[in-house]
Amino acid sequence: MFLFLLPPIPGVPIYLTGGLMLPAVATGKGTGPNGADGVEQFPGGIVTAVAYTCVVGLILKLCACTIQQKGIGEPLSNR
Repeated sequence: MFLFLLPPIPGVPIYLTGGLMLPAVATGKGTGPNGADGVEQFPGGIVTAVAYTCVVGLILKLCACTIQQKGIGEPLSNR
């Protein structure tokens, strides 16, 4: 969420990273020290993993916008 709070960073790299990492981990195709051993798959496979990624991205973006509005916009509105 920290990257969403930085104005010079657009959302595309964050969405791209989430789109590459979360479905791979959720489907058990992630690479790690032990490969995909011991990684539970999401019920529903890749469709559920992509939907989960979309929901996580949306929640992160909405939380970052709320923090920006309350932390930056509200104090400046009283001037």
